[in-house]
Amino acid sequence: MARNVLADQKPGRTVLTTDTRCNILGGMNDIQEVLSRLQAKGWTVAAIADDLGLKRVTVARWKIGVHYPANPSIAKQALKQLDARKRIPKRKRYKQRRSS
Repeated sequence: MARNVLADQKPGRTVLTTDTRCNILGGMNDIQEVLSRLQAKGWTVAAIADDLGLKRVTVARWKIGVHYPANPSIAKQALKQLDARKRIPKRKRYKQRRSS
């Protein structure tokens, strides 16, 4: 049974528990389902975000259900195109930071 989100809140801060994250929109939405399928195939959140031209945190928020894309039909179509790919990116997506 899901815990009450309000019981987990602190003044000025909302805490989402594992039990309530998927229940914000009434269960997993279609974007979350496609993201789960991609991750089951071996895609990382960073690789998905890189291929879509988004920030990693944006895709991570879609995954946990905190945010929903502004245009979900286009986002869903782009995610399905990634799902249809046979080759999954394995290389590092971000450059190493240089130390001064």
